[in-house]
Amino acid sequence: MNKEDYSIEIQKLFSLGQPDDDWQKWNNYLDLQISSAHADELLKIVANAQNFFNYEGEEEDNIYFVPFYAWRILAQLGEPRVLKVFWESVIKDYDNDLMIDDSHLLMKSLGTKGIPEIETLISYYRDQPEADPDNEVLSRLYNGLKEIALDHPEVKEECLQILGKQLQAYKKQDPHMNTELINALVLLDAKDQIELIREAFSEVGEDGSPVYVDEHFFGGLAETELKLGLRKKDKEYEKLANERVERFRKKYFALHEVSEALKEISQQQTEYISLQAKKQQKRKKNKLQKTARKKNRKK
Repeated sequence: MNKEDYSIEIQKLFSLGQPDDDWQKWNNYLDLQISSAHADELLKIVANAQNFFNYEGEEEDNIYFVPFYAWRILAQLGEPRVLKVFWESVIKDYDNDLMIDDSHLLMKSLGTKGIPEIETLISYYRDQPEADPDNEVLSRLYNGLKEIALDHPEVKEECLQILGKQLQAYKKQDPHMNTELINALVLLDAKDQIELIREAFSEVGEDGSPVYVDEHFFGGLAETELKLGLRKKDKEYEKLANERVERFRKKYFALHEVSEALKEISQQQTEYISLQAKKQQKRKKNKLQKTARKKNRKK
């Protein structure tokens, strides 16, 4: 990793080491006198973040954090191109918790300037599930858009339209993603999206649970309507809420029973293997003793 390949201003990042600020509140990195003129250099660093993370040698602790400063500075510069490059790097290293944690503030820091790029990325990852098999990126993008709407009320309607548009494809999406979308809409008080939300909840399976929404994360339709101020907490609400709780109990109690049965089988297998090992050890010992007796008789 050769810092001489970068401009004098960017070389400063190679000696900063671990950020000393709160991971939930960034310092003002523009004080480093890095400007939009350095955007391409910074994007190159983010795109090659794995090389920095895997570097071994002198100053490896300092070099590890260079990409963190790069995407933080790009966000503070209002450079939306950082989002695409950042998430491509995340996919290469899902296990980097520090990187995942930084994504939240990356989108908040970009603010309204990031909305068009976030919408583009949402469409891409929704239509290309193989690019994000665990929906890690898609989930973060939904939440990022929600956070921007909460921070900037002037773009709330724009964000709601984007989130609502994604929920329209609820039959093609993972139920967990639909649940994330509905939760975001509820937090943004999207009463005008209630018919779409009801539609997403409408199709149910044999046990009465919604097919396209996971009602056990943020509640069922009754709880959703209550949060939006569209339902009273009356006897009908209590009935529906209790029915959901009962579905949850049956579903996860059954899973618990299966889990316990598997544990018991595993324990029996362990005991069997241990018993077989003891028998084998005993046979080996008897064989050695038998051999020893034969040698003694020959003497």
